[in-house]
Amino acid sequence: MKCKKIPYLIVLILVFACLLCIGGCGMGGEPEYALLSTGNVSADGTFTYNVYENRTAVITGGTANDVCLTIPAMIDGYPVVEIGDDAFAGNTSIGYLVLGENVRKISFAAFNGCQALIRVDATPALRVVGSGAFGGCTALCEIVGATKLESIDESAFFQCTSLIKAPLPETLRTVGSQAFYGCSSLTEIALPAKIESLGDGVFGFCESLCRVDLGGLTYLPENTFQRCTSLCKIEIGKSVTAIGESAFRGCFALSEITGAKNVSNVGYCVFEETAWLDEQTDEFVLFGKGILLRYNGSSTEVTVPRGVSMIAEAFCDNDTVKSITVPAGVTKIGSAAFSGCGQLSRVVLGKNVTEIADTAFASCSALSYVYLPKSLTYIGNSAFNGCLLLSTVSYGGSARDWAKITVENGNTPLALAELATGKKA
Repeated sequence: MKCKKIPYLIVLILVFACLLCIGGCGMGGEPEYALLSTGNVSADGTFTYNVYENRTAVITGGTANDVCLTIPAMIDGYPVVEIGDDAFAGNTSIGYLVLGENVRKISFAAFNGCQALIRVDATPALRVVGSGAFGGCTALCEIVGATKLESIDESAFFQCTSLIKAPLPETLRTVGSQAFYGCSSLTEIALPAKIESLGDGVFGFCESLCRVDLGGLTYLPENTFQRCTSLCKIEIGKSVTAIGESAFRGCFALSEITGAKNVSNVGYCVFEETAWLDEQTDEFVLFGKGILLRYNGSSTEVTVPRGVSMIAEAFCDNDTVKSITVPAGVTKIGSAAFSGCGQLSRVVLGKNVTEIADTAFASCSALSYVYLPKSLTYIGNSAFNGCLLLSTVSYGGSARDWAKITVENGNTPLALAELATGKKA
């Protein structure tokens, strides 16, 4: 098919339209607009602001040192839609903040370090609280009126140690990394049913947090509730299928975990330093959909039982086990699963294992023989690092199959060992 020529004038118009959108203001998925003027001073001398092509204003700073700061809905005839980066950062006079009815976004570090700020009165217009917007506002107790909030970006309320309630309306979809990290006065969290994602460590070190509703969350990222030392019980919920590294690590009081039947994948040390894990006395401690979290036995030769689908750090630093046989039901060997097993010399993996995660067999200094199935597709960073006696690797597939496996860095002992292909376990 022959392409039609586009008239030169139309090309110029399209290029001009694209240039208008470069470097302008925008919120979330909304279009960006070109900057028309900067450094404007309001008629009353109170604020500085920028004006954009769509005839909106973004406040960039202010001269007022009033205890109560009111952001107007309009400034010199322009609707105020945003409070810009660092606009009032470090201001130690502001005690109360009232947002105008047109303010849709509080940008990067806009009120960061405003240590006298106690309360924020928002409106349903507010959609985005930017990165570090209120970080270090140690006197901030509450944010009211933000009933249509959609996004809270990373570190937005970092170390707001007086915050007693988090603004988590049903419209909220994303919460960035460490958004409420160190909010040590928070006692209750209820995530909305349609929440789409959390970043890492969102509620880490919220030491008063004791009640949690995970809403419709499907994945708990790493360090989500790390060191929430007052958290005593948690219902994981049927929507959660995976939990990241150290998600509940250091939750010393956590003794009751329910509703985790659909969890099929966990990271390293998810429940380390919790009362719940310490109280598990079964030889094989299982969690979720067949995840082996801990081995409490004393056998030197261990056959992992049927029903296990993943081995987490269950054998990490075990100084007794010498031989491990993994059944066909297991598909993943997790991070540090056998790391530091100084007596482990022989490993046979079942026919359906597809992944060996980072450091899975690291520092197994006596390991000399490993059987790997044809199903294997991935070997993580340093999975066999420090396995200096590894001399023989038996592999269920062909040499061509072996070449297709993704092998990350730090696996020199695996590369130096003798490879025997086409073997059966």
